[in-house]
Amino acid sequence: MQQLADRLKVVQKFVPVYTPWINGTVERVNRDILQVLRVMLMELNLDTRNWPYLLPLIQANLNHSAVASLGGHAPIELFTGLPAPSLLDTVVAPVGGVTRTLSVDMSAAASHLEQLRQHLAEMHSKVIARKEQRRAYELAKAKGQTCNFEVGDFVLWSRVDKRMRGSKLLVRWVGPFRVTEALSH
Repeated sequence: MQQLADRLKVVQKFVPVYTPWINGTVERVNRDILQVLRVMLMELNLDTRNWPYLLPLIQANLNHSAVASLGGHAPIELFTGLPAPSLLDTVVAPVGGVTRTLSVDMSAAASHLEQLRQHLAEMHSKVIARKEQRRAYELAKAKGQTCNFEVGDFVLWSRVDKRMRGSKLLVRWVGPFRVTEALSH
């Protein structure tokens, strides 16, 4: 790049417009890394000062995970041209002054993940049902209550008389009338 800049008699400068953090990519990844760090520290019952021991695990996880923008391939797969190896399943961390190897049981994690998916699906269906119930309630409230009359019932009919003096609308009840026919609408 320097030879090209010298040849074109231009000065190469670092321009923030072309940096990846201008659109929030770096901030988004940092937020994801912090969230994963918190979860891993809680899951492995580690002290919060032991976060540096988890960084290789998280970095390997990011490098070995498929990304949609890379066509569903992992970054390490595209960088090396080889299939992505399995994720790391052990962490070496000091616990109580002694270095200890903590293993993550992936089969238990898979069953736990399936349970979590089932619970989320149940919660999702409950939320949708509740939302639909609320929508129906709001719709009924906006339209008013539906009247259910049967043939033979006696009803009163309310008329609003706008011709009366004053600013209030006066209601005049007329009837009773006997229902002779019930229509579906």
